[in-house]
Amino acid sequence: GRVGSGVAVSTSARQIEVSDFDAAHDDCGIREVAPLPESLSMNGSLAPTIPPLQTAKPTTPERSSLMKSPETNGHTPPRGDPPDPLEIAEELRAMLTDAATKATKLVAALRHTKKEKKALSSVLANLKQLNLGGGVP
Repeated sequence: GRVGSGVAVSTSARQIEVSDFDAAHDDCGIREVAPLPESLSMNGSLAPTIPPLQTAKPTTPERSSLMKSPETNGHTPPRGDPPDPLEIAEELRAMLTDAATKATKLVAALRHTKKEKKALSSVLANLKQLNLGGGVP
């Protein structure tokens, strides 16, 4: 082993004096040991008071509550680069064309139904005028 004195410094800012050791043991385990300079050698007298080393504690900023994830309305969030505006416009135009086609078909069906109801109403009115009910008023 080495000859001379050493100082072991723990992270809990306690100071342990040892001699002829490369490491010091205490109730918390093994700690680092630094040799004392010759000017501070104990050589049998009372050791000078050396302030313990202070270790910097990593500071972690306090975190507030987690931010809620944005509403997706049932869609998966987009990934990567944003879509091309031209592609979006073309998709919108296709959807609007499809909606206009469906609306035109719906209007035609409603007109046809209205004409059928009008014709049926006219036929029933004519039958009542003929009085073919067979004696039923």
